[in-house]
Amino acid sequence: MEFGIGGKIDDVVKSNSVDTYMLKPNRGVRMSKIAGLEDDVALALGSEAVRIIAPIYGTQTVGIEVPKEQSFPVCNDVGRGTQIPIGVDTMNKAVWDDLAKMPHMLIGGQTGSGKSVFIRNIIVSLRGCDVAVADCKMMDFNDLAPDFCTVLTEKAEITQKIANLVKLMENRYKKGVRNGRRHVLVIDEYADLVMQLGKETRQRVVGYTKKGEPKIESYTVDARAEMETNLARILQKGRAANISVIIATQRPSADIVAPIIKANCPVKACLRVATAKNSEIILDGAGGERLLGKGDMLYLGSSMVNPVRVQCFAPIEGRK
Repeated sequence: MEFGIGGKIDDVVKSNSVDTYMLKPNRGVRMSKIAGLEDDVALALGSEAVRIIAPIYGTQTVGIEVPKEQSFPVCNDVGRGTQIPIGVDTMNKAVWDDLAKMPHMLIGGQTGSGKSVFIRNIIVSLRGCDVAVADCKMMDFNDLAPDFCTVLTEKAEITQKIANLVKLMENRYKKGVRNGRRHVLVIDEYADLVMQLGKETRQRVVGYTKKGEPKIESYTVDARAEMETNLARILQKGRAANISVIIATQRPSADIVAPIIKANCPVKACLRVATAKNSEIILDGAGGERLLGKGDMLYLGSSMVNPVRVQCFAPIEGRK
């Protein structure tokens, strides 16, 4: 009423991280007028960050999400095959997804956003898959090896793994293999990997002398472009070859996440990011900058039209 908008509160839904007020506006009220009031409502309520969903599709209401003290929901289930845990949404429903249907995911989130907990929960829930984790920081996933995954820490190991997956994919296509064992590549801190790669000098044998000694030739390659090309091939063709990729980055910026990489990751998870521009790189829309951190995310899953707000599960105890 203070802002000249009439309506009534139909319901209030309390979840782990936010209380959602379901506002039914009077007829004739434009959604754009309500959507632009996020900062004004946050100031009026003395709240950290208010998010307005105008409207909640499929209903006649607008959602006003007001943060409260967070609590991590406990996952009472375990993964089955490629089923992975996402968290609990604002309607208190557990959200799970199927890695086989995705089959690739892009995750963005700054330090303290809960990104590592989210990724760990995915890794320990997968069953019957060969999981390799590229961890340039060498500190988050070492304890999961070798029971749940193989951890790769050197850039040469990581780029070779990506090249090997390309060869595996091409061989499966040639042999018509469609139901082979699923391979999952998780790249944590994708920005760190990209920043380490550049121009490299390599050597190759171009012939042999009369004495049988090899002739060595030096040549220069762009290791980053080579890696991005191989990764893009997997993202484009990996689904039919039972290969999945999960890419996570602290820096979801245009110079790090190439358009072809983003376009081929249909499932996206945006945890708290620094700016609305970072959120747009992940989700093609703002909102990630208003999240609370600690596992609060906007998740655009397989078969979803719009992202839903989800609170990540507490760390899941791994059982092989």
